[in-house]
Amino acid sequence: DKLVVVVNSENAYYWATINPLTGVPGTFTKVTTGFVAGKAPNDLFVLSPRAVFFVGNGGYIYKSTDITAGVTAINAGSATTNDLLRIHGNGTTLLATGRASTTLVSQNSGQTWGTTVSNVALIALDVGAALVLDQNRFWVGTLTSGRLYYTLNGGTTWIEKSFSGSGTGNLYDIVAATDEVIYYS
Repeated sequence: DKLVVVVNSENAYYWATINPLTGVPGTFTKVTTGFVAGKAPNDLFVLSPRAVFFVGNGGYIYKSTDITAGVTAINAGSATTNDLLRIHGNGTTLLATGRASTTLVSQNSGQTWGTTVSNVALIALDVGAALVLDQNRFWVGTLTSGRLYYTLNGGTTWIEKSFSGSGTGNLYDIVAATDEVIYYS
């Protein structure tokens, strides 16, 4: 019943309760509690009402168990120091992506994070879009080069998916209507 907006430049997020009849958010409240200076959030993923994950600069991953009260750093740049730009998940699998082809995977609901092995095609590309279909199938999109990749083995190897306009522009988001219908922008 909440709307949350991440604001990197303020090292914060804002939340508001949504009116169930109109869908209109109420007054926004700013939350900075738990964010480390210089490690501002870039994106969030809601696994459950008591498990909201944020990815941020410097490889930081934060978790909130109460969106009204702030976050706790659960991965303080220990898996990477690259800026993390996007996070997505499905079930117990979470994928955090970022600068210089950073892809971090958690297979236990964010308790631990490990890096995936990227093939040569992904090296040095900023990964700004992420989608997790299940524990083995992920899609990612790159910024500035506009490339789309998928993996069928949890990120050990990646396959580029060509499309009209591939290699130009930016890919900011990937969503799946079904396993067979995937949209990207």
